[in-house]
Amino acid sequence: MQLLLFEKNSRDAEITLLTRESFGLILVVGLPFVLSGKISSFENLIVYPSSFYALMKFDLRLEITVTNINTKTKMVDVEQRRKNGDATV
Repeated sequence: MQLLLFEKNSRDAEITLLTRESFGLILVVGLPFVLSGKISSFENLIVYPSSFYALMKFDLRLEITVTNINTKTKMVDVEQRRKNGDATV
């Protein structure tokens, strides 16, 4: 994972990870096995638990969709789902 190498060399960097998913990094190649029932759940595909991101000082933000990235102003526009899942803010 390239991000881990970056973190090792830049201890003062503040890193925020945004994902639409409700979990962090998963083994995407395992998806067919979950769908076929050979692996019992998607949770079994999670590569790193939430505690790992905290330990590495990564600010992991789940269930957020990035809609625009402005590299000049270093701003990111996002849509965040409400916890009840019925609306986008």
